[in-house]
Amino acid sequence: MGSLKTSYLLQALELVAAMERAGHTAPSFLTDYLASLMEHGMEEDIDLDPGSGDEIRLMNLHKAKGLEAPVVFLAHPGRRVEIPPTVHIDRLNNRGYFIAQRIRGEYTREVLGQPVGWDDMAALEEKYLQAEEIRLLYVAATRARNLLIISTYPAKKSLSPWAELEPFMDGADELEEIGVKDAPLDRAVPQERQLVEPDGVDISTEEAASILPPPTAEEPEPDRELLLKARMDFFGPNSPENIATYSLRSVKSLADAGRSLPRSREPGKGADWGQNIHLILEAVALDPAADLDILVTNVLEVEERDPAEKEEALRLVRGVMGSPLWERMRKSRRRLAEVPFTVSELDAHGRETVTSGVIDLAFEEDEGWVIVDYKTDAVPDPQRLAELTEFYSPQVRLYRQYWETLTGTRVIEAGLYFISADAWVTV
Repeated sequence: MGSLKTSYLLQALELVAAMERAGHTAPSFLTDYLASLMEHGMEEDIDLDPGSGDEIRLMNLHKAKGLEAPVVFLAHPGRRVEIPPTVHIDRLNNRGYFIAQRIRGEYTREVLGQPVGWDDMAALEEKYLQAEEIRLLYVAATRARNLLIISTYPAKKSLSPWAELEPFMDGADELEEIGVKDAPLDRAVPQERQLVEPDGVDISTEEAASILPPPTAEEPEPDRELLLKARMDFFGPNSPENIATYSLRSVKSLADAGRSLPRSREPGKGADWGQNIHLILEAVALDPAADLDILVTNVLEVEERDPAEKEEALRLVRGVMGSPLWERMRKSRRRLAEVPFTVSELDAHGRETVTSGVIDLAFEEDEGWVIVDYKTDAVPDPQRLAELTEFYSPQVRLYRQYWETLTGTRVIEAGLYFISADAWVTV
């Protein structure tokens, strides 16, 4: 467990560094933030040294976050703990409510006092807890790399913590039951030993032979070569457990299929530079009060960029923040930055394909949503702008399509913001 505990420290450092990049550099703020992390716990466990591949690990779902294994068993289908909520957190207004109670026994509670309207609060909290259960089930079902085995309790399905997964198990194979036979009598009872009956009376081996059932014939030893071959084939490249049932792709790879970015006579600063600008724009979009000067300094330092690039980064970001598009975003109903999404689709052969992407900026106006994709390519002239627009447009169209499919809302505008040219081009 040492490496798991070490991961908490590394995560805390990363989270504090993220706060610092966002402009929150006051030591008092950061210590309070660390205290809140300790109180609420880390979101993920990261095992820095997962150990050998042939070991069996027993853990609960919370400890399994961030880990994976070739084969995972979801065990113990006969116990599902349901405890009525005693605390309600208003997560929109940062308020908390709780009931005062006295514990009278292991399962008995006496309520001494509760807030006005507690029944409605408890119902809301119950919905949140149920959503947390679904998230935990997602964690459980995605830990397996090759094979997931789910225990069931057909007689009392409601007792199983995996009951929500059962509707998706139609057609899944059941594990073969393997019986364990008693050892033959001549192995179980040496000739020199005496057997003792429950009432304390000694009986001899010969007498035991007349009382106990006759020994069963020994089963033949399995062929060692066949056993070794089966063991090797189980995780071999042609094993069903190692053949992916789905394929992965990104929106970018889908949009760029069969195409290549037109060459430019003016070299850019590379993908790392673009990621830095994205980080800064994400931070100021979500926290307009962030200190831009400190934010840019911290991002460049953390990403190990040349400090001399600070002025250029400030110029580019301020250009975006001074644009009409940014003003629209500031006045919008709602704004989201760096939005990840994943879509599962079936291809022409019925094979599942999982497509993922990240939308740089989305904000909601009265008529619908606006999708923005930042580009940091060098744009020295209008011809280059036209080339880049033609190349990147399919990617933005896919973002628009997936956003409307996933959210059921309307996208009224989607386009590319070329940061170096301070140009917003709708697609």
